[in-house]
Amino acid sequence: MAFITDGGGNVISFAEYTDILQKDQRLLESNIIKIPAESGFADITDFLEDILQKSTDRILLKLKASTWWQSYNSYVGNPISNLNALPNVNPNRIDPGNKLNRRQQFTDLCVYHSFAQYILPLVADFGNPESEEVSKITY
Repeated sequence: MAFITDGGGNVISFAEYTDILQKDQRLLESNIIKIPAESGFADITDFLEDILQKSTDRILLKLKASTWWQSYNSYVGNPISNLNALPNVNPNRIDPGNKLNRRQQFTDLCVYHSFAQYILPLVADFGNPESEEVSKITY
């Protein structure tokens, strides 16, 4: 459970491969996940860490688009005249010493967002009416 950072100390991802394993190892044990050929990845670890980076970027983009971020910037003295001029959310400032330990919450958010948006759609086979996923939904 550590944020992935680049050489300059900037946060690249809120989660790492082992965080996915801790949440749901069954997907990787049974080799259900197939890496798409067009992704250019050969290793499942690199592929999933790339997905975690995409999820982190998407989470930060959603935070930036929220009304909370706009009102926070107004509160701290950054008047907003154009939504495109809003400053980006800086993941480096996410609670290094917060008593509530929000790093774990951001890690969980990143992992579950990755599952919902990227990983589970690779696993599910809804085109086959006899598939396991369809039978679970039907039940």
